Amino acid sequence: MKDFIQKLGFLLNVSSNLSTEKKYLKTLRNIVKESSKLNKTGEYGLPLFYSSELMNLILKERVQEKYQGKILLVSHEFSRTGAPMACLMLAKTIKKIFGEPPVVMGCSDGPFRQDFEDAGIKTFLIGELPFFKNDLKNFLDSFDLIIVNSVSFLFFDVINNVSVPVVWWNHEVLDMKSVKILNMDKFLLSLKEVWFVSPLLEDFLKEHFPQVQRRFFPYGIPIEQLPERQIKSSELNFLLVGSIEKRKGIHIFIDAISALPEKMREKCSFKIIGKVMEQGYYKKMLDRASGIKELDILPPVSHDELLQYYADCDVVVSSSIVDPFPIVITEGFMHSKLCLFPDAIGQALLVEDKKNAVLFKTGDAIDLKNKIEDIVLNFEKYQNIAKEGRKIYEDYFSMEKFSENVKNNVDFFVGK
Repeated sequence: MKDFIQKLGFLLNVSSNLSTEKKYLKTLRNIVKESSKLNKTGEYGLPLFYSSELMNLILKERVQEKYQGKILLVSHEFSRTGAPMACLMLAKTIKKIFGEPPVVMGCSDGPFRQDFEDAGIKTFLIGELPFFKNDLKNFLDSFDLIIVNSVSFLFFDVINNVSVPVVWWNHEVLDMKSVKILNMDKFLLSLKEVWFVSPLLEDFLKEHFPQVQRRFFPYGIPIEQLPERQIKSSELNFLLVGSIEKRKGIHIFIDAISALPEKMREKCSFKIIGKVMEQGYYKKMLDRASGIKELDILPPVSHDELLQYYADCDVVVSSSIVDPFPIVITEGFMHSKLCLFPDAIGQALLVEDKKNAVLFKTGDAIDLKNKIEDIVLNFEKYQNIAKEGRKIYEDYFSMEKFSENVKNNVDFFVGK
C-alpha cells in the first residue's frame, strides 16, 4: 500500500506538467518504470532532485518536439486586452510575410489563447519550459529571435542567459521607480533593441539607458467598417472607452461635464464604457455622475456593439493622466472621428492641436470643459480636423505601415 501511495504521489506531481495526449502519457509510464529501477530506495519521488530531473526531462522533450520555429514571441498573458491583441497581430503578420508562424509563449493563460491557435500559431505556457538552466538555455537558443511583448515580467530574468537576440516590444511608459522595483536594469541592458510603441518611452531610454538600441514601432489596426448610425438626433455624442481606474482620468471627464452650463449639457450625450479595475474608484465615479442625466457609465460591450457606439458618436475622448498609446484614440482616427485627448498621452506627440486633433492640459477638467464647450458651439469648424485625423492613422497605424515595420525590424535579425 505504501509503495502504491508513493507511486501515485509521484505520478500526480509529474503529470501536472504533461499534456493529456496519449504519447506523453506513454512517456510518463516509461519514465516511472525507469525510475523504479534507478531509485534503489524504492520510494517514488525520492530523492527529490531525481523527481525534478524527471519532470525537467519530460518538459524538455515536449518543448523540443512541439514548439519549433525561427521566432519566439512572449506575451504576458492571453487576455482580450490591448497588448495580447497587438501580439496576435504581430504573430499573424510575421506568418504572412515570412511564410512561417512564430511560436507564442504566455506567462499566464486566458481565453484569447484560442485566437492564436485558430490562426495556426502554436502556443504554450511558461510553466512548460524546462527549468534546468542548460536545458532552458538550449531550447531558447534554438530560435533565431525572441520578441518579448509588453510587461512579461516573469520572463525578464530568463533571457539574461540566452545567446540569441532578444528585443522588447514595449507598450508601456517606464520610470526609474518601476525599473528598480522590478529589477529591470539587467533585462534592459541584455536586450539587442527596444521597440517602443509610444514615443513617450524614448526620452526615458535616452536619459537612463542611452546604450540601449531603440526604434519606434507602433501597433497596427486593420480597417473596420462602421455600421449605419442609429442615433439621428441633434445631440452631439461624446464617447470615452477605457478601464475604470484613476490613471484613465475618468473623474476629470466627469468633472468637465459637470462644469458645463446645464443648457449646453442638454445638447450633448456622454458615454463612458469600460471594465471596472478599481472598485472603490468606480463607486466614487457613480456618485459623482449621479446628478448628470446626460451621462451613462456602461460595462464592457462586445466588439460589434462597440462599433455601433463608434458609429453613433461624434467625438472620441481620452482623459487619461498616464497612457502610452490608448487604442481608443487610434480607433477614433481610423473612423475619422474628432479626437479630444490630453497633451501627455503618446498620440499627442504625433498631432498638431486644432489641425488633426484637439488637445487639453492633462488633468485639467476646466480646460477640458472649455474644449467641449467650443466643440458644441462650433462643431462645423471641427469637421475638417476630424478628417485630417484619419491621416494620423494612415501614416502610423495602418496595416500597410505595420507590415512594412514588421518586415524591416524582423529582417534586421533574421533576414533571409
